[in-house]
Amino acid sequence: MNETSQHQTTFTPDLPGLEIDRMIVFEQQVIIYAHGTATEMCCPDCELPSTRIHSHYTRCPQDLPLSGKQARLHIRLKRFRCDNRLCNRRTFVEALPELVAFGSQRTQRCSLIQRLLGLALGGECGARVLCQLGLPVSEDTVLRLVRRMPTPEFPEPRLLGIDDWAWRKGTRYGTVLCDLERHQIIDILPDRKRNTLKAWLRQHPDIELITRDRNKTYREAATHAAPQAQQVADRWHLLKNLRDKLQIQLRLYKKMLHWLPTLPPADPNSQPLRIDTPFEQQRIENHQRRVARHEQILQWYHDGYDVHKIALLLGVSSRTVYRWLAKSVIPERRRYLKRETQIAPFAAYVQQRWEEGCRSARDLHRELQSMGFTGNHQTVDTALDRLGRGLSVLRTPPPKPPNAKRLTPAKAVWLFVLPAEKLNAEHQDALVHILQHPVLADLYDLAQRFCTLVRQRQANELDTWMADALHSEFSELVSFVNGLHQDLDAVRAALTSEWSNGPVEGHVNRLKLVKRQMYGRAGFDLLRARLLHPV
Repeated sequence: MNETSQHQTTFTPDLPGLEIDRMIVFEQQVIIYAHGTATEMCCPDCELPSTRIHSHYTRCPQDLPLSGKQARLHIRLKRFRCDNRLCNRRTFVEALPELVAFGSQRTQRCSLIQRLLGLALGGECGARVLCQLGLPVSEDTVLRLVRRMPTPEFPEPRLLGIDDWAWRKGTRYGTVLCDLERHQIIDILPDRKRNTLKAWLRQHPDIELITRDRNKTYREAATHAAPQAQQVADRWHLLKNLRDKLQIQLRLYKKMLHWLPTLPPADPNSQPLRIDTPFEQQRIENHQRRVARHEQILQWYHDGYDVHKIALLLGVSSRTVYRWLAKSVIPERRRYLKRETQIAPFAAYVQQRWEEGCRSARDLHRELQSMGFTGNHQTVDTALDRLGRGLSVLRTPPPKPPNAKRLTPAKAVWLFVLPAEKLNAEHQDALVHILQHPVLADLYDLAQRFCTLVRQRQANELDTWMADALHSEFSELVSFVNGLHQDLDAVRAALTSEWSNGPVEGHVNRLKLVKRQMYGRAGFDLLRARLLHPV
C-alpha cells in the first residue's frame, strides 16, 4: 500500500466525542487519526467522576467508507484512574457509546449496515456485497452480528394466523405465527407439536381469533390453550381437502373416465387448464435420475475409475455398471403390457359350451386339457362365473376410439372443482362426456355445490349439503363430511368471517425463500432472527 497524500482536509466525518487530528488517504483506504476530548469520566462501577489520567491507548475500529474507500479510525483514548479506594476497579477507559461499543472492532453505524445486509441477504451473499461497498467482513461475522440482535417486541396480537412450514418436507415441520392485523410474523416455533403451541398461546391471553388449516394438532392446542378465541378454518384448505377426496373417489370410477372422444382443437386465446398427473411427473423424474447416473458412470470411467470401484461408489453390481457402459443413451422404460390369459385361446369354446348348457367347471376343464389347455381348474371356474353374471369370458378393456385422449382421475378432478365458466372449450367438452354417466353427474353436482357455498360464503347451505353428502353413495365424501363434523364450528366461521389464512401462506413462502438462501446454514436462531427483523 502506497501513501498518495497526507494533508488536513476540510471534510470532517461525524465522530461524536472525538477530535480529528489528520487523515491519510491511500489508494484503497482512508485512515483517520483522532483523539478523545473527554476531560472527566465516571467510573462504571462506583460512578464516581474522575479527572486523573492514568495512561493512553489506541483503538482501530472499522468505519463507513469515504468516497468508495475503506475507512479505519485510529483513536487515542485516555485511561482514567478511579479515586475511590473502596472500588474494585483501579482504572477505566474513555467510553464512546455513540460511536463504538466496548470491545467492538467496528463503529455502531458500520455494524448497523452490516447487520441489515445480513438480514436481507444472509451470510455469504451479504459478505460479498459488503466487500463491494468498502466494508469487508467475513460471512461468519455477518451471521454473528445477525444472531446478536435482540428479539423485537411486538404488540400483543388480537388476530392470529397459524400454519406449518417444512424443515424437510414430509419429515420435520415447524410452526409460523402471524399477526393478521399487522401482516407480519411475530414468532416461529421449531416444531408443530401440541404442547409447544399451547405454551406459546398461554403467554398471549388476549387473542380473540385464530385462523388455521384443518390440522388436528393446531385445533386441539387452540381449544385447550386459547378457549376464548374463535377458530376459523382456512377456506382454501377446505377446497383442497375436497379435491383430495374427489380424486380418491374418482379412482373407483376409473373405467368411466377411461377414454374421451375426439375433441375439437381448443381456442388458442383461452388459457389452458393445468392438470398435470403426479404419476407422469414421477416417471419423468425417475428417467432424469437414471440419465444423470448414466452420465456420472461414463464420466468416472473416462476419468480412469475401475469398474469395480464405480460399482462400490454406486452400491450396485459390476454387471450393472458394464450394462450401463454398453449403452450410449438411456431409453425410457417400456410400460407394462398386460399378458394374454391362459384361457384366452379357448374363450370361444368356453362360450359355446356355456350356451350348450355345460355348467360343470370340472368337466369343462378336462375337455380343455385335451385341447392343450395348461391352466388350473380355478381359471375355468372363474370364466364360468363371469358368464353366469352376464359378462364375457375375458376381462377386456373398453375399445379405444380413434384419436381419443386418456382422462385420469388426477386430471378429471379439476373439472369437478373449477367453475364451468373457467374451463376452456376442450375441457368443457370433456366435462360433457363425464356428465353422461349418472354416477359421475351426481358426484359433480355435490362437488360444485360445496365449492359454490365456500366461494360465496353460503353458511346456511352447509347443513343441507352435508346431509345430502352423507346419504350419497360416495364413501370419500362421507369421510369428508365426518371430518367437517369434528371441526364444524371452525368451518362455519370460515363461511362467515372475513379472515383467512392467506396472509400466513404468503409469509410461509417468504420463509422458504430465506431458508433456501442460507446454503444449509439455516439454524433455528438465525432463521428466526431474519424473519422477525424484516428489512
